[in-house]
Amino acid sequence: MKKLLNLLYILLMVGMLVACDKSFLEADPYSFVQTDEFYKTEADMETALVGCYNMLNTSNHGRVFGEEMLHMLNAGNDECVSAYGAVNTVTPFGSGSYTAAETELKDKWEALYAGINRCNHLLNKIDNMDLAPSLSAKRRGEIKGEALFLRGFYHMYLALMFGGVPVNTEPDPDFLKERQPLQQVYKQILQDFQDAFALLPHRATINGRANKWTTAGYRAKIYAYLAACKENNVGADLTLEINHFNWVDAGMMYDSLFAVTQRIMDESGYKLTDKYNYLFRETTRQWQYEECLFTVEGSSSTTNTVANRLNNAWLPWGNANTRGGSSSKWFVPTTEVLLRYFNGDPRRNYNHAGAIPAGNNAGVEDIEGVRYYVPANVNRQVSGYGVAKYRYRDPALKTIPAYLSDGAIPLLRFADILLLHGEAQYYKGDETGARDMLLQVRERAAKSAANPTTALTNMTNNYKKDDFMEELLEERSRELCYELGIRRFDLIRFGQLTAVIENLDIADSYHAIQSVPALKTNWKPYKIWFPIPTAERDLNQNLTQNDGY
Repeated sequence: MKKLLNLLYILLMVGMLVACDKSFLEADPYSFVQTDEFYKTEADMETALVGCYNMLNTSNHGRVFGEEMLHMLNAGNDECVSAYGAVNTVTPFGSGSYTAAETELKDKWEALYAGINRCNHLLNKIDNMDLAPSLSAKRRGEIKGEALFLRGFYHMYLALMFGGVPVNTEPDPDFLKERQPLQQVYKQILQDFQDAFALLPHRATINGRANKWTTAGYRAKIYAYLAACKENNVGADLTLEINHFNWVDAGMMYDSLFAVTQRIMDESGYKLTDKYNYLFRETTRQWQYEECLFTVEGSSSTTNTVANRLNNAWLPWGNANTRGGSSSKWFVPTTEVLLRYFNGDPRRNYNHAGAIPAGNNAGVEDIEGVRYYVPANVNRQVSGYGVAKYRYRDPALKTIPAYLSDGAIPLLRFADILLLHGEAQYYKGDETGARDMLLQVRERAAKSAANPTTALTNMTNNYKKDDFMEELLEERSRELCYELGIRRFDLIRFGQLTAVIENLDIADSYHAIQSVPALKTNWKPYKIWFPIPTAERDLNQNLTQNDGY
């Protein structure tokens, strides 16, 4: 039986790996089916690395980080829920009704492990100097560093989503491996990030690729996540011990968080770009790269499908073909997230907007020589608005389908690093320094206001909380809302996800017509972990299921 299951797995993986879309490097498709005939040239090594990156947004698995992971990880909390009447395979994640049978969970499990396997094949060959002998030692080390980072990155999201998972560090591993405890999973992830840091340059030669500060930034994210999970006894009431955090030394994690974020601030050269809205537009990469430590890149090539897709939830309402808007909304913001802002905070009316007017009524704005249509401002918190954080340019200017984006989606920003540093400072007893981190983030936001000084003063006064951690979590939402899973994982690590869902107001007239009542009914505390997909457990019965499913 085991031999049969292994054969099925091999056939499945071969099918998955044969198909490889082009990435932003526009490299030719490749396959790992005949590895003995590959890795003979420098171009082979580079093409294999393209394949490792390709799993970030391959269309074969729902564009992963470039589309469906945004839906799965951003919805179902106090920022975003499924829209009433929306029917799509990802909408259960916004109403808390997901089960182990969801196709999207299977797809993402397969995509992330396929990415890990690609990295492992490359890492298995890269140190062999007899292969690709023309490859310089410097570039060989950089390729190895990028593959190590991506292997850690893919394992990290598996752990954030499912808890303890099988850790694969060799190509084509035993498919019948058991899940490993989070302690072992994160030990390997942190080791991969640390090893990658030593090999990678200050900046990659290709924009959007990982560099040493990318790895440092994700180490910071892990330190903060583990420390807070331990401090707040996350999942301690659940029975599956591999998902427990009792092994974590929170003090050590916060010390590490402080050290690594301080170094990023001092040495990386990243900064808060001046205009907040330039971080989320298709054509403002120059400014994105000032602040973004890592992005998922889209391609403008018409001959491949490596592009991002944001049109079903995260754009302003409007005709997708003529205005670059979102013709449908699978997910909508909650009233809570809008009320988190005071009206003069420019982020409020940028992250949320009404519809882009049709016909000649649509206003336009010039963003560094590129035309964008302007949506209506949010005037009332209870109706007529949607998420609008990401923006497409005029579709007439695009060479790819209007519903796709060739822009870059930020995955890790310097603003997040500042806020994480403030968290570490507060834990270490420096509340004054911690509040300065909030101030820096708000100062940048205020630059876009008509009167920046007044806007900053109002932010300071309106957002002040006696409890710094409460203020920090609210500021993280104001700044980072609708960015990949940040609110979900923040609420999980501080032990607040269940409470905020239970406290959503179903009497609110806007919530009453969305899926808030369904979310409140469907939500259970064990749902901080997604279920292990049924299809994976059918193939590998050694995969224990998470609590409650």
